[in-house]
Amino acid sequence: MWRAFKGSEDCAEQLKTRGLRGGRPSIYVVWRLQIDVALFTRVLPVAAARYAFVLVTRNPTVDGGLVADHSAALVAARRLSVKLVGVSTVFAGVAFSGWCGWWLSEPPDEKPYMLLGRLSYGEFLFATMTSLIAALFLIAGFVRADRRRWVVFRLAAVFLGGTLAIAVAEAICWNWPADAMPGNPWLTLTSDQTDRRTRRLVFDRNPHLVWKGLSIGCLAVENGHGDPYAEIVEFRTDHEGFRNHRGLKTADIIFIGDSHTEAGYLAEELTFARRVGRAMELTARNLGRINIGPSEELVILQEFGLRCRPRVVVWQICEHNDMTDELKYREWLDSGMPSVQPPESVRGAAWKSRSPNFRLYEFLRSLQEWPWQGEFTDGAGRRHPMLFVGPLTRFHRPRVSPGFPFLAQSLQAGVELAGRDEGGFQRVVLLIPEKLRVMGHFVDFSSETSRRLGRRWDVPRDQSLGFFLARLCEHWQVPFVDMTEPLKQLASKGDMVYLPYETHLSDSGHALVADHLVQVLNRLDDEPDSTVD
Repeated sequence: MWRAFKGSEDCAEQLKTRGLRGGRPSIYVVWRLQIDVALFTRVLPVAAARYAFVLVTRNPTVDGGLVADHSAALVAARRLSVKLVGVSTVFAGVAFSGWCGWWLSEPPDEKPYMLLGRLSYGEFLFATMTSLIAALFLIAGFVRADRRRWVVFRLAAVFLGGTLAIAVAEAICWNWPADAMPGNPWLTLTSDQTDRRTRRLVFDRNPHLVWKGLSIGCLAVENGHGDPYAEIVEFRTDHEGFRNHRGLKTADIIFIGDSHTEAGYLAEELTFARRVGRAMELTARNLGRINIGPSEELVILQEFGLRCRPRVVVWQICEHNDMTDELKYREWLDSGMPSVQPPESVRGAAWKSRSPNFRLYEFLRSLQEWPWQGEFTDGAGRRHPMLFVGPLTRFHRPRVSPGFPFLAQSLQAGVELAGRDEGGFQRVVLLIPEKLRVMGHFVDFSSETSRRLGRRWDVPRDQSLGFFLARLCEHWQVPFVDMTEPLKQLASKGDMVYLPYETHLSDSGHALVADHLVQVLNRLDDEPDSTVD
């Protein structure tokens, strides 16, 4: 497989054509690169590089000609070739094994929001750069020997020049001042807008945040899609970092929960917390916060809620991720409650909206189909895309979920706290169901989603979180509002109770929740143990 120049005459002729004449004796190394590409599999082509070196010395005493020292040239070339081939083979074997292991160990379902279901932004850059370099070597291998140096120099100049230009553009995008958060700070947590004031909370929002802009659905953000249902939203926080348009020191009703209660994707006056306050003509304070579970909600009740001297506490539970959030919180406690600040900054988020490389990555991601989706037909006959976060797992079944005991423990602590608090307060537990368990019954799934979900994708009622919470609340004599069936009934009439590119409730969904809460709150004095399904 190894080839050298045919002889001294050919060597001399090629060196002469390149203008290597006159001067003192010199040693020249002529690099000869030939690339053989063999397709080992359908996925990964493996390139074998072959090198031949000829060591040529110029002897000015022989009529100004050139004499090739064949023995020295061939020995040196063979030794160096063997070493390069050995190193290249080892490197290629390790790389091939690593890529195969990574490809097989991480199915696309694990990262559906990444390019090809696998590539993060950093991996995308690495794959792009290595592919370009491989293409340059491949092109050079097909060029005639007498033009190879000319072509390689120009290709290298274009590659390096383009890389430098892109690097300068990226530096400008990074260093350009970012006066405001380009995305909704409710969803995009940054180190500039959060801190750690409360010891037992993973993070606190900064007080008096103000942002106004187009709020893109969280599933659209994850996959780089546009969101045609996005609306202009104003997100602001009060003196303690919670979503309230004014700072209330006291409140008749307080709402604690996660992102469903905070609802930063929706106008504040449309959230069920504000609707209930208006309907009952009572002061209401929203103490909801995204990305927290019942254990942290209990901390918020103790540290912030009780100071409001509420008459009623509405505690919202999320079927989607509260049990998994409980496990994450316990891991955080066991690790000594370290400071966990969001890795991104306002500058980093602004860079993403400007960077040509990242925008290309987002564009390519937007072309791939979300693996969990269907189409919903509303009451007027219009069809809407409906995206879901994924299938129902054991973490949605309290009987087998390791997070349910911690969830129940936190709720019980809140019930006991209500009895110990001076003056006491009424408690209502509210369950917001998983989007798939509501809208999944009224959409036409894509063929891929149907294949992934199978026929028996829903959780039976007697294994659902609502069933277990109803039994606990009955034992505690606490009113329980399970919104699963009411939301399903409204969706069956063609009402889009969840937003297409969100995991959260729509305007009509919040209105329905508020109506049911008002019914329960109006009956609290007469029927404190009422349960609404």
